[in-house]
Amino acid sequence: MFSAWKELPTYLFLFFLVLGMTSLKEIDLSRCIRVTDAGIVHLLSIPNLEKLCVSETGLTADGITRISALKNLSMLDLGGLPVTDLALSSLQVLTKLAYLDLWGSKISNKGISVLEMFPKLSFLNLAWTNVTKLPNIPSLRCLNMSNCTIHSIFEVGNSEVKVPLLRKLLLTGATLVDVDEAFSHIETNYLSFLDLSQSLLDKFQFLAGMGSLEHLELSFSRMGDDSIELVAHVGANLRYLNLSNTRISSAGVEILAGHVPNLESLSLSQTAIDDVALSYISMMPSLKVINLSNTNIKGITFLVDKCHKFFFSTSATC
Repeated sequence: MFSAWKELPTYLFLFFLVLGMTSLKEIDLSRCIRVTDAGIVHLLSIPNLEKLCVSETGLTADGITRISALKNLSMLDLGGLPVTDLALSSLQVLTKLAYLDLWGSKISNKGISVLEMFPKLSFLNLAWTNVTKLPNIPSLRCLNMSNCTIHSIFEVGNSEVKVPLLRKLLLTGATLVDVDEAFSHIETNYLSFLDLSQSLLDKFQFLAGMGSLEHLELSFSRMGDDSIELVAHVGANLRYLNLSNTRISSAGVEILAGHVPNLESLSLSQTAIDDVALSYISMMPSLKVINLSNTNIKGITFLVDKCHKFFFSTSATC
């Protein structure tokens, strides 16, 4: 019996899988490369489906357009699929969508304008796409444009239009053509999570207005002692800070000390810090996790005496 099931074409397997399952709410078919346009048709018989994950499957743009029949979808993951401007436009009838993943798609700046038709969209992933600017999406709270070339994160033509109140922004490996323009239409004081790892930024003045930051990822960036004061300026609410593989030295840690009272996790791995930094690190009262691996640290006796609650992540090369 089971061997017979294995011989079924994928589209027929999906047919039998969903047959009579009208109460089904979620289906995850991520990385099922044998799921094709023919198979996806059978999912359209599930009227109450709310969450669908079909990333890295065998779907084409034609199969993606068929998903528009699932009017109750609130979460749709199309990551790694050839989503075209036309295919995305066909999905604008899914007005309940709150989560949309389009990483690695073929969407252009022209096609992305249709996102204004999704009134509840709060999560959007456009990593590894050619999108360089976004229309105004007031409902958006989390945006991923990692490994994109960015001209303007949002375009707001009318000053009276409500701008998005982003809470989470991921720009790992992104190229920001004009930093000031990129952040010009964002209420930066609402951001609590910012990932700028692997960026080529030389200037970090835009951090000055981000007083609500709790999570700041700057690893493999050009952050150095000359810019760390900007981090200290917004350090009051920081709980996570990653400065690994940056240009920070013990002098930079000194600048941070006294400005990050709530910091719980700090990574200084692969930086030029030495034992001088230890006394300044001990002035960070809330630290629970610290990574000093592959630095010039020689001894941690002073720090251990001061901070018994630390968990140290160090390597044998320290």
